[in-house]
Amino acid sequence: MKVQCDSCKAVFNVPDEKLPQDQVVKIPCPKCKDPITVDTRAKPAEEPGLQVDEDPDAAALDFVEEGVKIALICSENSDIQAKSRAALEGMDYRVFNSTNLKDAMTKIRYHHFDVVILDEKFSGEDHRSNAILRFFMPMPMSTRRRMFLALVGNDFRSMDNMTAFSLSVNVVVNTNDLDQMDKMFYK
Repeated sequence: MKVQCDSCKAVFNVPDEKLPQDQVVKIPCPKCKDPITVDTRAKPAEEPGLQVDEDPDAAALDFVEEGVKIALICSENSDIQAKSRAALEGMDYRVFNSTNLKDAMTKIRYHHFDVVILDEKFSGEDHRSNAILRFFMPMPMSTRRRMFLALVGNDFRSMDNMTAFSLSVNVVVNTNDLDQMDKMFYK
């Protein structure tokens, strides 16, 4: 059974035989030690005729093993996607793309990404109107410090620490420097 910690958003696979059947139990999260509530009671069957469109990336995220580094690229720009993917895969990340706000927010809320590459124009005109960036800015430091957030844009000077600090990201990258992105990230 797949369980997720509400506090740190870590996802774990717990063998069904290790959980008591038809009960609601609390187990401590292996990462943050907060209690995780697990309900093993039988679920009602889905109504016939109800179809849910599955996102292949979302389904793949359900099966990421513990210890695998995962990254999310939030961009509609194919050049940013391709160069970011190449850099991240070269650092042994399993990479997922998101090309719309709804998909990105769903993935971010239900999975802990080690790295998020965010195009400043994703879901907005610039970084000031970027909904994903606004989601990360007020995030508690205890959660935020476990991920690396890179903001990509045309007007940034790569590795400008003051700009990165003011925007609550780890690094800013100019789109002209995407080929050098692997040198800007921690490994």
